[in-house]
Amino acid sequence: MGKGKAVIVEDVNEKMQALSILMKCQTGGDFTFNEELVSIVNVIRIDVSEFSAKRRPIPEGLKK
Repeated sequence: MGKGKAVIVEDVNEKMQALSILMKCQTGGDFTFNEELVSIVNVIRIDVSEFSAKRRPIPEGLKK
């Protein structure tokens, strides 16, 4: 769970970097983007202010 502020990214270089990372994660391949393509895409960054998580113990059968 988390809280943060959604911000529309305007900087072309930041948008290109974000899209490259997203595509690498989704496809495993490297992609490059030009300014014309990036200009028609919106990228939203979430600036996280707080987050929390649960921790579960390792099940007995999986412990080494």
